[in-house]
Amino acid sequence: MRVAWIVPPLLALLAPQGARAADCPNRPPPAVEVNVRTDPGRPDYRNTVRIADLTRMFLKQHRASFTGQQVTTGLTVSDAEFAIATQLVTLKVADGRTCAWLSGVDMTLRYKAVTVYVASEYKPGSCEHKAVLEHENEHVAIDRRNLVDYAPRVKAALAAKARGLGPAVGRTDKAAGNYLLDQLKRTAQEVIDAMNQARERDHGRLDSPASYRATQARCKGW
Repeated sequence: MRVAWIVPPLLALLAPQGARAADCPNRPPPAVEVNVRTDPGRPDYRNTVRIADLTRMFLKQHRASFTGQQVTTGLTVSDAEFAIATQLVTLKVADGRTCAWLSGVDMTLRYKAVTVYVASEYKPGSCEHKAVLEHENEHVAIDRRNLVDYAPRVKAALAAKARGLGPAVGRTDKAAGNYLLDQLKRTAQEVIDAMNQARERDHGRLDSPASYRATQARCKGW
């Protein structure tokens, strides 16, 4: 079984009122270096939750793509997040405001928690425990594949966005930088939304009735 990826909401960081890029000197923008790092996390395996509780946990997620069984013998929960840091070239203009240009973007896309549950009714070493665990590890592999597949897409989108961003103007360095950062976050979120859709399709195919029948057929002690 699989639950949806969780991404913290983005803050709406608005450009400072009255900011005009035309107030900044007409100078070539710096080359922007974009780096994206991925961290798939390390699964935490648990055998302490009963089938009834796992089923409630699964159904609470309201997964529209779910087409499988209503009894949950295993569950993988992935808690993911991304963070973006920027490097800036700044210049004070005559009225004391700051012009800021992007010079670097560093993004981390990671799972901060991956929890894999196998129902406590199935003890380690049993056929049923092994069958459920192998199924859940396929969900872990799906998450990792999508993380690797989409990292280059996020990087390309961020690089394209950075090239198109002119200087930002703010009353402080932080205000100008926050405006640029918000533009990058919005761009990254669009790609990650597409990744989430791909992940759910992959998980949905794995959580098919045929897949569950194959898992059930492996053991006799369900």
